Amino acid sequence: MQRILLLLACSLLVIFSEAQNKGREKKPTNLIERLLKAHPEYFKNILAYPDSFGVQIVYTQINRDKNNRPSFKEFTYGKQKNAYFYPASTVKMPIAFL
Repeated sequence: MQRILLLLACSLLVIFSEAQNKGREKKPTNLIERLLKAHPEYFKNILAYPDSFGVQIVYTQINRDKNNRPSFKEFTYGKQKNAYFYPASTVKMPIAFL
């Protein structure tokens, strides 16, 4: 019985906190999204119409510890599982050959 009451109390707390934040604009947690929103003079249209532009950004940050071992943290924007984007280098090479 105590577990049920605890679960109910936690659920109500989550619902209440979501209701409090509903009217506020959420601050983006993704590095790329924060950078895009920090410079609306350059990226306003991309942010307003993401489906029209089809922009996909993948950035991998490499951090090293004191023993110089790398750890990777990936940031993405507009990444879709079923969509394939050709890397820029594969598009540039045929154009250069032409």
